[in-house]
Amino acid sequence: MYKFEYALTEDDYLEFNKHFQRTSTSQQRAHAINRFGLPIICAMLGFYLQHAFEGTMFWVSIGVLVVVSLIWLMGYTRLVLQPMMRRMIRNLKKEGRLPFGEIEIVTFNDSHIHKATSVGERTVAYTAVERVDSTTNATYIYIGSMEALIMPHRIFESDQQRADLLRFIVGA
Repeated sequence: MYKFEYALTEDDYLEFNKHFQRTSTSQQRAHAINRFGLPIICAMLGFYLQHAFEGTMFWVSIGVLVVVSLIWLMGYTRLVLQPMMRRMIRNLKKEGRLPFGEIEIVTFNDSHIHKATSVGERTVAYTAVERVDSTTNATYIYIGSMEALIMPHRIFESDQQRADLLRFIVGA
């Protein structure tokens, strides 16, 4: 049996959201549409401008559209996604609906995982674990396609304890 008591931070939750954005096929598809939508609109606008302007004005317009498209493509994550996630957390915090509690108590016993927070309690059988992902800062135990237990690596006494827990979950 393993028992962990820890506090999640906003950065832990943001890191999980970034990981989810990178690994979810539906999120990748949605972001591809958002990321490439503006450049496609700029290209269509360029074809329109070809008929509206002639000579130098046309090439200046095309240059501006290319620059805007490149900035959008290169800075989409930093300019759009990260501020959007921070705004979401700020709004959830303001409304008192953060999806994580101040203190999380997660217990792994022989038959299930039990998570207790100030927000509520949840007991999940190991058969509900869909996958386990590990990053440099945390381990995510997915118990649904969009829900995971966030286990920051700072809560483990050692890398060996983390490895033992992962073997325990996979073997349960």
